[in-house]
Amino acid sequence: MKTEEEQSKTSLRKAAEELPESENIFRTIFETSIDAIYLHERAPDALGHILLANAAASEMLGYTNEEFLELTVTELNDPTYEKPLSSILNELKTEQRKTFEWAHLTKDGRSLPVEISVTLFESGGRTLVVSSVRDISDRKKAEHELKQALAERGGLLSEIHHRVNNNLQVLLSMLTLEEISYQDELATNTLANNLLLEMENRIRSIALVHENIYRSDDLTGIRLWSHLNLMAQEILTSEIGRVYIAYTVTGGEDVVIPEDMAVLLSLAINEILTNIVKYAFPDKKQGTVSMVVHEEPEQFCLDISDDGVGMPVDMDLSTTESVGLSMIYNVVTVQLGGTIELLEGKGTTYHICIPGTFRSEQNPQGKTDKIA
Repeated sequence: MKTEEEQSKTSLRKAAEELPESENIFRTIFETSIDAIYLHERAPDALGHILLANAAASEMLGYTNEEFLELTVTELNDPTYEKPLSSILNELKTEQRKTFEWAHLTKDGRSLPVEISVTLFESGGRTLVVSSVRDISDRKKAEHELKQALAERGGLLSEIHHRVNNNLQVLLSMLTLEEISYQDELATNTLANNLLLEMENRIRSIALVHENIYRSDDLTGIRLWSHLNLMAQEILTSEIGRVYIAYTVTGGEDVVIPEDMAVLLSLAINEILTNIVKYAFPDKKQGTVSMVVHEEPEQFCLDISDDGVGMPVDMDLSTTESVGLSMIYNVVTVQLGGTIELLEGKGTTYHICIPGTFRSEQNPQGKTDKIA
């Protein structure tokens, strides 16, 4: 049976025999890697002399192995790159491993975008660095083309929303001309006048969606808070009624709803606000409307309340003969897949819930959309 000392000697002898084989393995990995690899010194405020460079490095940058050994890694860097080298050097003072994007200069002076992964280690009393460098020219080209395509798509979508909004404004102008042409008849026909104004408001509610998206940086949807404010401002100050209505909008600052939902929801909200203006305050010259958004995990709810005369307690929106209320019910329940109910209390409260997972956008500066 071997003693402990004999076992130790055997282990050391075996390790010594395996060392050349390990070196050969690592040398093979080093030379056959498709990424450029440098072994270089780490000076206090610079990337020092290159001690080893593999064949991929020569192929990437155009230097021979002998030329590499005369260079420092700092000399390989493109001095015009947007990020200063000092920032990377400062980070490497506290980090042993780091991956970052950079730009190298080839032997013929071309700037080459690269991704560099560095590992620092101590050997013989000095700090050495292994840098694995990958050419990311194709990736950068693809990123540029994608950004360009997205910018073009964004410009196209923005132009579409702008043109739709303009076309709807033309339609509104045509209706206004009809009003002027038949102003005498409309003056004596309250029903026809109100129907015309209601139609104009429905068109405006759709136009507001496209205008809101056009003015926004996000062409896929609109922020609910700003849109509710725009709708309230547009409808509650219209000529349908002769009553002053103060309004408030609470919540929904960070909720963004998609365009198709925004159009449908706008139609429903337009009908609700129009009914409030027409019927909620028959004997008063002023009133109050509040809109409150409640964000929930798988839906958002919107309460639209007034302090007017209220609705009949037995009102059933699913069976009502009112065209406006029927449209509200069908848009919310059928087209949006949500629910709507009238809550008891002072005045009237429409409680609307729309299911789905909605994207939220936090405004880092606490800035709200401008309501013009």
